[in-house]
Amino acid sequence: MDLVRRPFRGIADDVKGRVPCYRQDWVGGFRSGFRILAPTMYIFFASALPVIAFGEQLSKDTDGALSTVETLASTAICGIIHSILGGQPMLIVGVAEPTVIMYTYLYNFAKGRADLGGQLYLAWAGWVCIWTACMLFLLAMFNASDVISRFTRIAGELFGMLITVLFIQEAIKGIVSEFSVPKGEDQNLPLYQFQWLYTNGLLGIVFAIGVLYTALKSRRARAWRYGTGWFRSFIADYGVPSWSYYGRHSHMQFRAKFLLEFRGGSLVRSLGSPNHSIIGLLQRIYSLFLRYIYSPLLSLR
Repeated sequence: MDLVRRPFRGIADDVKGRVPCYRQDWVGGFRSGFRILAPTMYIFFASALPVIAFGEQLSKDTDGALSTVETLASTAICGIIHSILGGQPMLIVGVAEPTVIMYTYLYNFAKGRADLGGQLYLAWAGWVCIWTACMLFLLAMFNASDVISRFTRIAGELFGMLITVLFIQEAIKGIVSEFSVPKGEDQNLPLYQFQWLYTNGLLGIVFAIGVLYTALKSRRARAWRYGTGWFRSFIADYGVPSWSYYGRHSHMQFRAKFLLEFRGGSLVRSLGSPNHSIIGLLQRIYSLFLRYIYSPLLSLR
């Protein structure tokens, strides 16, 4: 209760703790050389990929009222402000599944009311954010964050587990969606028949498992017996973003080539019937996975 009687005491303590090391935070980053790029890229991908994924989910749930553009812009602005003025070292900056659930509920509520509707959703959501900011300001002014000292570590672990489960849920939903026709597309097109959707879904599973497996393996690259020290350090530092880019680029390249061959008819003509096409295509996917992803990692163990 003593902190409640002294408003802004917590903010003043944060400023006093931040000022002595504020200059060193910036100078140390520039003096660290290229090694600062590894954590920078890791944090960038750890922040950008969920924002893009949740932005796509928001776009579907709000009928395009909010999309990846808004989530990326808001995350970038909040990240810049926090890096310059933030007083705490650990803070969630970005979009998470609870945020998506809240904005989806706001949209469904606004769409179901005649006095709001979808056209006033953004204005109403803006006022919700303004009132939320006012309440957060009051909580910060009266040092409400000191209540966290009353909780044990299990509270933070449970919240972290919630976020992890929600991320896994979105990943599974994304893989399952690869087996279905994209929203707004004609289901009668030959490209969206069962055999081709089945192949597309299996391709998504192969790349998802491949990227996950290689990313986990690359984190332990410093213990490998293969390669030089700088090579193992490079794989350990940049392996996760590299494999993420490689998996996405390979998927897009393979998909583009597949669409060209499919629309040209050469894929069906070369492999025979649609069933034979599926078998040949799956064999090709499996051989590519073994050749370029699984086999090199086995040689590095």
